[in-house]
Amino acid sequence: FVWSAEEGERSKGGMENVMVIAADTVVVHQDTILEKPEDEDDAFRTISSLCGTSHSAITAVVIVTSHGTERFFEETRVDFGAATPEEVRGYISTGEWRD
Repeated sequence: FVWSAEEGERSKGGMENVMVIAADTVVVHQDTILEKPEDEDDAFRTISSLCGTSHSAITAVVIVTSHGTERFFEETRVDFGAATPEEVRGYISTGEWRD
């Protein structure tokens, strides 16, 4: 994400009317940034750890134009409901956890 924004800033010279927008979101749970699950077992562990707790989703955005650079972020608190292991496995079986 940062590399993309820096690349956009370097390439803006001489390119009027061009806009580069870069954004990325991380999930922070108990002061730890959660990585995207690698497989279904990892997804089960990650989702199970979130069940019945709160975490933050933080999205950072950089907008680069020939007129300058704007950076900002938004943090959203997410209250994650309780779920049984069977419910978590059912969700994982949909494949939606990959998104």
